[in-house]
Formats: sequence, C-alpha cells, structure tokens
Amino acid sequence: MDMKTPFEIEYKGATVQVIPRRIGMDHVYIIDFPSRRPPIMLTKATKQGGHSFWTTVPEEKQKSLQQKALAEAALLGSLITAHYQTLVK
Repeated sequence: MDMKTPFEIEYKGATVQVIPRRIGMDHVYIIDFPSRRPPIMLTKATKQGGHSFWTTVPEEKQKSLQQKALAEAALLGSLITAHYQTLVK
C-alpha cells in the first residue's frame, strides 16, 4: 500500500487534498482545504493504555478550541482510515 501519494477525500461537502508525509518515525497528514482556510496537520497518537486517537499537530492548547479540534481530527482521521481500507480490499 502506497502511503506517500496524495489523495482526496470528501469533507463537509467539499473535496480536500490529503498529503501524507513522514516525520521521523511518525506518519502525518496535511489537510489542504479548498477554501481560504489554512491547512492543518494530523497524526495518530496513543494514550497510556494503548488507546489511539487522531490529533492535530501541534495540539490545540486553548481549552475553548481543543474539543472542536479533536472532534474535527477524529472525523478527518476516520476518513483517512477509510481511504486506506478501500485500498486494501
């Protein structure tokens, strides 16, 4: 499976570009929105106990924005995961 090639996903009625990159041992995904919104970077992290979750890089520090950023990262991350799962089938 090729995890270096950019691909597109549908998000909130728009097509967004996903650009996979590797930083050290970590896979990150740059999400490039078609609007004037700045791109964001996502990665999958692991909490103590082995529970993994999608998060932004860098993580949102403001409490007021943190939940929104994590929810968006989870949704975009699930779309990225679904994309790769279709390649395996």
